[in-house]
Amino acid sequence: MKFLSKKNIFVFSIFCLAKLALSAETVILPINSEETGFETPVEIPFEWNEHWFGENSPTIYNHGLAKIACALSEVSYVNLKTDPDLNQLKNVYKKLGVPEKNMEFHYQLDYKAPGLEKDQAAFSIASKEINSARGKRTLIFLTIRGTPYSAPEWISNANVADSTHESTLIHEGFFRTQTLIQKALIYYLLKRKIDPNTTYFLITGHSRGAALSNLLGAQLADQGYFDTENIYVYTFAAPNVSQQEKVTDPKYNFIWNIINPEDIVPTVPLKIYNKKKEWNYGKFGQSKVFANYWNTNPEIYTNDYIPKVNKYFSQIMHREYYPFKTGTYIPSLVTRLLSTLYPNVNEYYDAPISLRTQGEKIFYKIYPEETDQTENSATDEQKIETTAQSEKETKKDRGLFATIGKSINKATGGFLDYSEFAFFDMHCCSNYLSWLLALDENKAFSDAKSSRLVIHGAYECAVFDCHGNMVLKIADGLPVIKSIRIPILAVPSPTGTVIGFPSSQSYSVVIYKDSILPTPIPLKVEHYDAEGYITEVCPKKYVYPHKGIAYTFTVGEETLEQEKISAVKNNSKITKTLVKTGKLKQQDVFRIQPEVSVDTDGLFEGGIKIGSRRVHGSVLTGQSLSDLGKSINLNFGIGHEETLISRTLLDFSMNGKFLWAFSDIENGDHRFNFVPEARISLEFKPLRRFSVFISSVFDFHIDNFNDTAFYNEVRDNNFGAISFSDSVDLHPSIRFGIRF
Repeated sequence: MKFLSKKNIFVFSIFCLAKLALSAETVILPINSEETGFETPVEIPFEWNEHWFGENSPTIYNHGLAKIACALSEVSYVNLKTDPDLNQLKNVYKKLGVPEKNMEFHYQLDYKAPGLEKDQAAFSIASKEINSARGKRTLIFLTIRGTPYSAPEWISNANVADSTHESTLIHEGFFRTQTLIQKALIYYLLKRKIDPNTTYFLITGHSRGAALSNLLGAQLADQGYFDTENIYVYTFAAPNVSQQEKVTDPKYNFIWNIINPEDIVPTVPLKIYNKKKEWNYGKFGQSKVFANYWNTNPEIYTNDYIPKVNKYFSQIMHREYYPFKTGTYIPSLVTRLLSTLYPNVNEYYDAPISLRTQGEKIFYKIYPEETDQTENSATDEQKIETTAQSEKETKKDRGLFATIGKSINKATGGFLDYSEFAFFDMHCCSNYLSWLLALDENKAFSDAKSSRLVIHGAYECAVFDCHGNMVLKIADGLPVIKSIRIPILAVPSPTGTVIGFPSSQSYSVVIYKDSILPTPIPLKVEHYDAEGYITEVCPKKYVYPHKGIAYTFTVGEETLEQEKISAVKNNSKITKTLVKTGKLKQQDVFRIQPEVSVDTDGLFEGGIKIGSRRVHGSVLTGQSLSDLGKSINLNFGIGHEETLISRTLLDFSMNGKFLWAFSDIENGDHRFNFVPEARISLEFKPLRRFSVFISSVFDFHIDNFNDTAFYNEVRDNNFGAISFSDSVDLHPSIRFGIRF
């Protein structure tokens, strides 16, 4: 360029910009969502530029091309048969300049066809001549529909390895379906004599269609017949497809996976979570993750991003968008749960409660089995039958579970009602399209990581936001549902309560335990990438709260870089304030607990414990197991309970035992006796209600008052008496029991 003057460089630059501007145009595309169906499509302007193809390598993300691809994926769900004019996919192709004669729609599916069955998908292929950045070329559109409202393709999604029930390198259902689509693509090229070396390909799909697009792109790259510099793959909400280590190979970087981090679907089949790493499924190519409440300034997200997204979402869906605002927490929680219940593919199939088997039953229950999925409308008879079934299900839902659901919904400020929409919105293609349309590339995506705090044991905890508002309370190691304030979430698991929090904000945590001895509470930080996959489990850090001592620390932005929690031990004065502010004093919950026990003298007792920790009473009745009929007693007591350490309690009680002797006794002795009794118990509560206990019991023998109660004919005395005074002896025994 040395031989060019500044003037020539300026002219050359203007020429290039002008050429680029002339090749770009605005097209108005008719958009219908899978949910709104036949309603009048929304006409949305899109930028369309044929110079996108060949201008840059497909390994460089193109936001405009992503929008066009997502629009194709969106309308691929909508009616294709009832009325040709309502075939929005055909209409979108026409708007992009595709001649109708060059369109093929493979939507005639027979799920009972031998050799094909459920592993099928609807897709379309279309082609046109374009003026690419490298001259005249052919452009092939391949749009693969996601899972429709029918059981067979949902079952194919669940077909990880139906033929072997063992771990397999590639998802079986996706691979079999992708093979059919690849054959159709090759046939399309051969039939129309299209040279793949002078052709660009735009392959796209949402959900199931995204998985198939991802796998198809990888297969085309592996087979070597197609130059990957000509292949543009954009997927939306793609599930994982392969266990192969090569999924991370840069040669697949022409594949772009757009992901909503709140969406569960892109996290299944599972990636690594369990220690044995027996799932480890992933996607080919690169991922672009939408910004979310957890990794974005809350005010910008709420006041800027969401209104812009709603501008498009409300047009397409005819209602507001419902985000979870919980980042990657819910998908990562599902991964944690499933990897615990089903640690490998074999368990997924053959466990006593098989997820694969149960899933298929659920799919057939939700979606009627059909052989032809070209129709989006049901017959009148089908509608009547569906309505009747719906009414039947509604009546069933008016029972216990509906009552429980309403109670939880009320306690959580309508979270269940909100979640019903949010679970749909997290995955629907309309959401993905709205984000792409609303925000430019710099705002739409984020690669920010997140973290979780895992706390195990019995403890009291409060989490406060930066304004001092309590957003979570944990009582006795379990989250209090009505205390949870989004975006904070906490769910108990076998390894402890998992607390998720935004990485864009800071929160204060208080840990306390109302125990006599210091209670060891392990804290563990887990780090996650932008997609919600766990990347690191940090070493445990222990704190030791007890009466008068609470620990405080900060989570959120700080935790992203921390391997261990830096907790501050507070003195009694500060602890008192913290306990009051966080309402961490263990509550005196009123409970009625049945109990049964037996002691070393062979006395069996059963009854109830009633009251709270501060004051409780008991009513028990029992008799000797070694010689039934010796005597019967009725025992009343009153006591007080303290936490000794963790879930171990110390219980003091004074009892009065009224005993009636049935055995032969000497003249002058009384059959009816009253025995004062003292009990000191250690009680362990692995669960909130269930507990096991061991008690030291001391019965008071008072001369000439309750002699009969201590005769060998009435009770066994396996331990010797302890002299308390000249007229009073203590008869000890050890009692073992359970409460529930």
